[in-house]
Amino acid sequence: MKKTCNGCKAEISINKILRCELGYRVRHAKHKGIYTGIVPTEECPKPKTWDEYYHQIYLKVKGE
Repeated sequence: MKKTCNGCKAEISINKILRCELGYRVRHAKHKGIYTGIVPTEECPKPKTWDEYYHQIYLKVKGE
């Protein structure tokens, strides 16, 4: 599983449950009380380029 969401093109939406635009759950990470970033809580593709991001959106819309 990916360790952080750094570099991922899918933005995080803040609702009752933190989720990225691709629908994967994420959480805020802290180390000794200091905020260190956002961490995925389930396996995700982590698209780092816009081409990968739009490909994942296409797969999500298509239902694969």
